[in-house]
Amino acid sequence: MGTVTAFYSALATADGETASALVVPEKRGPFNEASIHTFFGAMSQPLKLRHGAARQ
Repeated sequence: MGTVTAFYSALATADGETASALVVPEKRGPFNEASIHTFFGAMSQPLKLRHGAARQ
């Protein structure tokens, strides 16, 4: 859970370097530093994590 939280927290701040470092190299694909920064940096509102929002 800590890695997932760290990943999405990095996305929320458009920190592509940190976010992509948390994804295994074989699975990175579009999760490279520049793409993450460009996409998440352009959001009109930052991504927010909500505790338990995705739990079923």
